[in-house]
Amino acid sequence: MSYFTTTKLESRYGHSAPTITYLFYLLGIIHLLTSDPGGQTVMAYLDHIAVQLCIFVTSIFLIRTTTTQMIAGSSLACENEGEEVIVKGISTDPCIKCVCKGGKVECDRERCPTNTGCYMVLFDKPKDQCCNLCKGCTYKGKEYRSAKEWKDPADPCQVYHCSAGVVTATRRQCYAPCSNPVPVPGKCCPQCNGCSVEGKMYRNGQSFSLKSDPCTQCTCKKGNVQCSKRACPVLNCPPEVIYTPKGTCCPRCNGSRTFFDLGKTRCLFRYKVYKEGQYMPLDKCTGCTCKTGTMVCESETCPPLTCAEDEIIRDEGSCCARCKPKKKCEYNGVLHEHRATWKPDLCTTCTCDNGSSKCELEQCSNRLECPPNHRLQMVYGQCCPKCVEEDAVCAVFGDPHYRTFDGRIFNFQGTCRYVLAQDCANNSFSVRVQNHARSTHSFAWTNRVSIHLGKTKIVLQQNLVIKVDNKKVDIPHVKLGAFSVMKSGYSVIVRTNVGLKVIWDGDSYVEVAVPAKYKSKMCGLCGNYNGIEADDFKGKKGGLYLNADKFGNSWRIGSRKSCYKSHAKKRSRGKKNRYDTSCNNDFTKKTRAAEECSILKGQVFSQCRSKVPVKHYYRSCITDMCECPSSRQNCVCESLKAYARECERKGVKIDYSQTTCKGSR
Repeated sequence: MSYFTTTKLESRYGHSAPTITYLFYLLGIIHLLTSDPGGQTVMAYLDHIAVQLCIFVTSIFLIRTTTTQMIAGSSLACENEGEEVIVKGISTDPCIKCVCKGGKVECDRERCPTNTGCYMVLFDKPKDQCCNLCKGCTYKGKEYRSAKEWKDPADPCQVYHCSAGVVTATRRQCYAPCSNPVPVPGKCCPQCNGCSVEGKMYRNGQSFSLKSDPCTQCTCKKGNVQCSKRACPVLNCPPEVIYTPKGTCCPRCNGSRTFFDLGKTRCLFRYKVYKEGQYMPLDKCTGCTCKTGTMVCESETCPPLTCAEDEIIRDEGSCCARCKPKKKCEYNGVLHEHRATWKPDLCTTCTCDNGSSKCELEQCSNRLECPPNHRLQMVYGQCCPKCVEEDAVCAVFGDPHYRTFDGRIFNFQGTCRYVLAQDCANNSFSVRVQNHARSTHSFAWTNRVSIHLGKTKIVLQQNLVIKVDNKKVDIPHVKLGAFSVMKSGYSVIVRTNVGLKVIWDGDSYVEVAVPAKYKSKMCGLCGNYNGIEADDFKGKKGGLYLNADKFGNSWRIGSRKSCYKSHAKKRSRGKKNRYDTSCNNDFTKKTRAAEECSILKGQVFSQCRSKVPVKHYYRSCITDMCECPSSRQNCVCESLKAYARECERKGVKIDYSQTTCKGSR
């Protein structure tokens, strides 16, 4: 016996339903008075009866009036198209709305949504409301409709759900289908990179449940997956009508019931009435309290279990089952947790698997080939060597000849000061050269190099004389955190904290090296370091030159007055050759130059010529020998050294010690 009425009775018996409703209502009161006194007594219901009987009598009167008018009435004319029309005896029914359509009044009845599954359908709904609604919730002074879910603004893991007058408060349990989830600011659960879960890929925006646990909901967002276990709301219906559809997470109520609202001081929960503040334990995981007419249930959500069924432990009196604790691993006297990873050395990775240490040795490839301008190098903290991009190198040698960062070789015989290489993006450094004429017929030689590093100026002069901020210093010289000047064979090497390295032989050979971080950021005679030879002749103002002399002069520093004037004869006008030399009319010089430079085409450099073309270096050598002033010896050495250094960068070590060149090893 129950004092509730069903929506099925109303739909079956039509206008006689109110009579049946109140019959069940009165029988329900009698049932409660004689039932289990565990809930509150129903004497408080009597104040509702008088009001409900008035509603009952009024309903019968309106139904009869409306029915009579509908039978005897005829169509009504109207003028304002689309405007709502008030029709006597009909418009007082909140379920019927009349509108002017095509000059006639048309009335339609509102279709109410089903309340299947709700055992708290409000019978005494507001007069202006048509449809019966499932009872909502009042929580902390705010009203929420049934089926509404919301989060605590201060705690994204705290979730609330209103269902048929019951608020279920739970904490969201996160599930991470990866070993290293990443926390997300403002979100409860961390996320895993990649949207592959349980061996299946999911597209962006797709939501899904785990096959192993339909209550664990996941969403793929921009290549990352986020999972959390859903908390099911407490149902306000008797246990015997609760069922869980196959493949779903949460149980549901079968059928529906209507009831009279008890106000804000009492709660109706599963056929029992509870006073304000009264507590009722529901099960091991849930306890409920009556608050302002709403049952507020605190429910513990159990985390997803990742262990096998035979490893699950269910403790008596505890809400959640748990997995049998995994054993720790002892390795070299150190205890490691289950699933922990560690590296005994650079090449070994170990994982703890339930008390067993499983280690794997990383195997290095013996056939690793690096792409051009890369080399194998041991990286700190890595087991195997890696291919790393080599420093870009610009070289100046001989009369002088220039080889840019991108490999373009050209001649430029300017006798002024020039920007050789500069960080044009951040101005962290600038390398400049001073060229002298050296009394040759038409060529110049690099006389000194200056390095501008912040506010520090380092000058590399002839015979390895070094000055720092205009003061001569001894080698080695170190300024901590800034630069160092060291001697290496017959040269000095300047290393800086910004990655710049400069080699100077104390005569005319210069080598500038910069790491890959300066790619496409360089400028000067050494080019822009972007991997393209063709655009290396980019001038100071950004224009691209076709002529080496015009390009070189665009990087001149200061006026021509500061340039060294050549005492040589001017070359005749007409067609110029970039390798024109004074040997053209001197057979003896020409023969000696060819003899000295032939070493580049001989056995000493034979292993390198297949990797580094020798043509440009041989021509540069001939030029240097033909223009070699009487005051200089071994003019051949600059080209030999430049070619040997390039061979070394390609992995071919050259020993030309049988020559008279210094630093040939």
